[in-house]
Amino acid sequence: MNLECIIYGTLKNLYQLVKNFWIDFFREAERGTRAHLKGIKIFLAFCIVIFVIILGGFLKFTESSTFCGSVIRWTSTWNHGESLAIAMWPVPNVITSLV
Repeated sequence: MNLECIIYGTLKNLYQLVKNFWIDFFREAERGTRAHLKGIKIFLAFCIVIFVIILGGFLKFTESSTFCGSVIRWTSTWNHGESLAIAMWPVPNVITSLV
């Protein structure tokens, strides 16, 4: 037997092993999902509730003076820096073209 036949046979066997692995993996994953569907639904509902609570907390935080104070401090620094000239550069052209 020459080297090409050995390499071809080895690669073909490797391909079949990987293919069978993924077929078995997805078959078992599907079976496990069906067996634990109620638990998966409860977990997803729990994650959605936690996400909504965290989102509500972030929204409440943006209403607080702590958040507003940091934004005001940031914008006042930004307004007096070089970034103001860069950010305001196209705005006068847009405003005059709209009038």
